[in-house]
Amino acid sequence: MFNWFKKKENLKDIEFVDKTRMAYQYHPIVRASEVKPHFQKIQTEGGKKFAFSACPGMVDVRNAGYIVPAWDDINIFANESGCMVTLGGGEKRKTMFDPPKPMEPSIGKGIFTPFDNIPLQVFNLNSPWHLFSNKKDISCIIQSAWFHSSFLNDIYIYPGIVDYDNFTTMNLIMSPRRKCNITIKAGEPLYQILPFYNIKEGISAGYGPADDYQRDRINSVYSTTKQWYRKYANTKRVTSLEEEK
Repeated sequence: MFNWFKKKENLKDIEFVDKTRMAYQYHPIVRASEVKPHFQKIQTEGGKKFAFSACPGMVDVRNAGYIVPAWDDINIFANESGCMVTLGGGEKRKTMFDPPKPMEPSIGKGIFTPFDNIPLQVFNLNSPWHLFSNKKDISCIIQSAWFHSSFLNDIYIYPGIVDYDNFTTMNLIMSPRRKCNITIKAGEPLYQILPFYNIKEGISAGYGPADDYQRDRINSVYSTTKQWYRKYANTKRVTSLEEEK
C-alpha cells in the first residue's frame, strides 16, 4: 500500500505506456533533442559547418517534444499494382505487434498526389504506445519527425491533434508517396509527439496595420545582432523523460 501511494505522488504530467511490454526495453520513446538530424552527416561532410543550426526556429522544432521509434521493422512496398505495409522479418521472424490495417483511401484524397502512378492507399499502424495525461487539458500534435526521419521522401505521415484527457491512442496514419521497396528499421525515428496545454478560454486574434510600437519592434536594432533571436527572443523549453520501474 505504501508503494502505491508513493507512485501516485510522483506522477508525471504525461506517461508513455507500452501496452505490449515488448517495445519499451529495446526501443523506448526518447526526447527529440537527443536524436541527431538525419541530414547532419551530409551537411558536415568535408569539415563543413552544420548549416541547419543557423535557423533557430527549425532547431526548436527538431528539439521539441518526443520521438517515437519504430517498434519493429516496417516494410513498405509500392508500385502501380498496389501498396503493402507489413511488420517484422517475414516468415523467419514474425512480428509480435498488431499488423498495419488498410483504411479508406478517400481519407487522403487531395491531400497529396502519389508519384509513379501508384494508387493512393492509407494505412493505420497500431502503436504499442499509449499516452496517459495526469493533468487536465493536455493535448499532443502527432506529426512527421521532419528533421529526424530519413524516409519521408517515400511515405507521407498524416498529422493530427489528440486530446488526452480521456483518450490514449498514439497510432500512426501513413501513405506511400511513390514507387518504393524500403524497410524502416526497428529503433529508427518514426514520428514526433508535441505536447501542449489547451487554453479553455481560447486565444483571440486580430489583423491590421502595425502601430508605432509594433513597427519599432519589427525594425529593432537587435535584428542586426549576430544570433539575436537566441540572445533576445528565444524561450527555453524543458522536457524530461524517465523510465518508470
